[in-house]
Amino acid sequence: SLAAAAHQDLLSSPCIHCALPASTRTARSDPRIDRPQQANRRSNKPTKPTNQQGKKSARSATEAATMSMKLRDLIRKVRACKTAAEERAVIAKESAMIRTAIREEQEHYRHRNVAKLLFMHMLGYPTHFGQLECMKLTASPHFPEKRIGYLGMMLLLSEEADVLMLTTNSLKNDLNSENKFVVGLALCAIGNLATADMSRDLAPEVDKHLKSNVYLRKKANLAMARCLRKCPDLVEDFVDRVVSLLKDKSHGVLITVVELMTEVLVIDYENAVEEGLDPFSTDCRRAFLRLVPMLVKM
Repeated sequence: SLAAAAHQDLLSSPCIHCALPASTRTARSDPRIDRPQQANRRSNKPTKPTNQQGKKSARSATEAATMSMKLRDLIRKVRACKTAAEERAVIAKESAMIRTAIREEQEHYRHRNVAKLLFMHMLGYPTHFGQLECMKLTASPHFPEKRIGYLGMMLLLSEEADVLMLTTNSLKNDLNSENKFVVGLALCAIGNLATADMSRDLAPEVDKHLKSNVYLRKKANLAMARCLRKCPDLVEDFVDRVVSLLKDKSHGVLITVVELMTEVLVIDYENAVEEGLDPFSTDCRRAFLRLVPMLVKM
């Protein structure tokens, strides 16, 4: 009877676990409920960036700070200026951004910066600091960048520029390119900027394209006229070549050949006067006079 009474008292008395509050019982019974809260606390803690991530973020921040606007945005901003002072302020700010990009060697925006320099040059602002960028673009393997580079070189540089000699090897490589449009760019540059030394070095390469397709023959004739103007001693080798080119069937080629023939006749006249000969009875002039009736009938 005593054992039964003790057992009954044990069953009727509340246990320690049941005497605790419900929240405490739940937490102790299932401790995994607090884990999401702990995970949230861990996620809120600031994580230390790695060295590589820090370098990337610093580089992106620098490029974002120095990256200038696009060409169309610059044109729109210049047109929105109401006074000349506002326009000068816009150009000065953009020129500073381009100088920073050139100093930091930002290759991705090089063609964009040169295009904006061409626009500034058209407005009459100084753009001499972008000459070397044009040289770098002409050596690019991509045609759009090469085209912008040659256009910038023909507009921003003159034949007196010292850096022009750096393009001789690039021009020679482009003259031997398989892409006719790349060759055309090089011929245009020679026709506009060739100096005496460049003409002497590149004349054999230009001569090869006098027998090429119609597109390149037109450009090669004008480039050769520039080379002969800078190196008059090369005229004797091209008299027979000009006579054969005057028989071309392409009207565009004939127009450029007439320009080349005019340059040859002027140089031949000056050489004859210097030597004390009759300038109207030289072999070169007699060879061209035979072709005048044919040119008139065209």
